[in-house]
Amino acid sequence: MNDKRKQGLLVLGIVLIACNLRAPITSVGPLVPTIQGDTGLSGTWTGMITTLPLLCFGLVSPFVSRLGRRFGGPQAVFGGMVATVAGLVVRSYCGVWGLYLGTLLIGSGIAVSNVLIPSIIKEDFPTRAGTMMSVYTTAMSVFAAAGSGVSVPLAAGLGLGWKNALASLLVLAVPATLLWLPQLKGGAGRQGGGGGDLFQRMLRDPLAWKITLCMGSQSLLFYAIIAWLPSILLGRGVTVEQSGGLLTAMQLVGLPAAFFIPLLADRRRDQRRIADTVTALFAVGFLGLCFGRGLWVLTPCLLCLGFAQTASLSLALSFFVCRCRGGEETAAISGMAQSAGYLLSAVGPLLFGALFDWTGSWVAPLVFYGGIILLYAYTAHQSSKDVYLLDGGAEQ
Repeated sequence: MNDKRKQGLLVLGIVLIACNLRAPITSVGPLVPTIQGDTGLSGTWTGMITTLPLLCFGLVSPFVSRLGRRFGGPQAVFGGMVATVAGLVVRSYCGVWGLYLGTLLIGSGIAVSNVLIPSIIKEDFPTRAGTMMSVYTTAMSVFAAAGSGVSVPLAAGLGLGWKNALASLLVLAVPATLLWLPQLKGGAGRQGGGGGDLFQRMLRDPLAWKITLCMGSQSLLFYAIIAWLPSILLGRGVTVEQSGGLLTAMQLVGLPAAFFIPLLADRRRDQRRIADTVTALFAVGFLGLCFGRGLWVLTPCLLCLGFAQTASLSLALSFFVCRCRGGEETAAISGMAQSAGYLLSAVGPLLFGALFDWTGSWVAPLVFYGGIILLYAYTAHQSSKDVYLLDGGAEQ
């Protein structure tokens, strides 16, 4: 196989895997009322369906670099995809216990690619890392939106029910797994993981912690809304179908950000203007979510929020490349940020549901959400400065 064809297959493989990194999670939110009605689960326990993948991201990510060093980055990614396929089956067809076990398998499988794909991009595309990160985040965002948009039409419109609607994501996961097979040949030499000493140095670096908190806060902002926006809007006279459409539109409107933010970040040594603009959009969306009534007010505000969510993810992932000098550093900060960061974000859907159960109102959850926006504003601004990781914090 010539080098051009091999690299083309790698690009295709990265794109297909990116399509599976958010859709299995985003597809759950619009179906939460249906799942609750069918299973009788409380708001807290239903929130766990969205929280469990984030806990997996946090708990599994520290070990992913070790898997990459031992078995090879491509081999580890393949194993993660096999776990995702198995999880999709178990989640839909093995009862209430399978709902949680399958979600654990999905979250663990996705965690592997979350950490290793940016490192593979940094190693295999050193001069085109910004472009590849654009392709990667765009594919992830497109299918995150698709997951939210098609779940209710499949479940209710086509009469498949929520179980078959969630299982339909196998049409993405199985081809992605099979088309990654060419990467396994000779993949052991491409480790995709940084050494343990490098990871320990990251733990002592203030900039690494700012990037980690930036990753965690933007992820919390995203997953809390994905899980509970339909339920919030139901209390304002918006139907399940309309809320699912809004959730899809929120993610679709951010697709230009998914593509262009990594390119802009890669071409600038300092990304603070980008970060501050994203924060302003978060503020507009948040105010609309708190005080808006009627679709004509809610829609533009939620579109601002959706653009900010996608832009914040793209910017956070770009820090893994922009703030690092090589692939090993990228793997180390990716593992750290997606471990501690996703553990932080995991409290979002769970706490949203718990606060609502305790108070019977969305006021307390939304106050919490506003506080996380402030955390994101600070950490994104600080992470955007022209400083490399492990350089002692001195601005270049």
